[in-house]
Amino acid sequence: MTATDRIRAALAIAVLGVLAWVFVSDKPKEASVAGPAPTAVATEGPAGPAGSAPSGPVAVPITTGLPANADGERTIMARLNGQTVRIDLPTGGIPAGTALWFHGQGGDANGRMNSSWLNSIRAKGWAIASSDYHRNAWGNAAAVQDTKELMVWAQEKSGQPVRLFIAASMGSTTSLNTLIDGASPSCWYGVDPVVDLSAVGSVQNSAKQIAEAYAGALLSSGNPAAHLAALPKNTQYRIVASPGDTMVPAASNANYLKAYLSTAGFSVSSMTVSGEHGDASHFNGRDLAAFAVGCTA
Repeated sequence: MTATDRIRAALAIAVLGVLAWVFVSDKPKEASVAGPAPTAVATEGPAGPAGSAPSGPVAVPITTGLPANADGERTIMARLNGQTVRIDLPTGGIPAGTALWFHGQGGDANGRMNSSWLNSIRAKGWAIASSDYHRNAWGNAAAVQDTKELMVWAQEKSGQPVRLFIAASMGSTTSLNTLIDGASPSCWYGVDPVVDLSAVGSVQNSAKQIAEAYAGALLSSGNPAAHLAALPKNTQYRIVASPGDTMVPAASNANYLKAYLSTAGFSVSSMTVSGEHGDASHFNGRDLAAFAVGCTA
């Protein structure tokens, strides 16, 4: 090896040593190693603060305020007497009439609307209207007034008279008190009906709610069981109830109503079902549709 070759070799070794020292001394410690920057993911909803929005398009959901409804264009909503009201127009059939639906405890204007049960008659030409009815009002004067205003509004929207009341549980008190107050639709259909407000002690919070609805005490004027003689005789009645209902006992409610109507010469029929109060099987679309056929006269 010449002197020149030895010099070149020495320089190469020196350079490699310097590079190795730089690499070792500059290598970051493991705890401070940052992972890859997170990738922005577009989500539904409005953009965040300035500079935080993803670069791509953001999908903003449209909120209608209505429950999922395949035929939403057939639904009209408004406010009456401080209450939300709703009408679902018929989906087919020859126009038959307008029905009012009276929700149970804890319900509102949307409860059970557009359900397969109520749609069983919408498909046959019925419009169905509902209201908040002052929510847990248990048939008090405010709820009855809600019903009167709903009847006028619903008929204007549907072009068909109110011919049928459909009620469940607590809603039966509002519907029956409206009949006692003078309304006379062709038909009344009640599922697990509350008829005697003094016989629902097993219903959670019922005592408190009834006391609030009637300003501290249940007035006899608000208890349907005390005024069945004022029910319209030209109305047809159908009662759906279960002997296994422990919350709204049939003996003092559904059966009591049926016995009175039968004895007094009213047109009344019934269907006995099974299970606890509010069981899904009690809401029978075929039975409701069959009954509604006779309500168009």
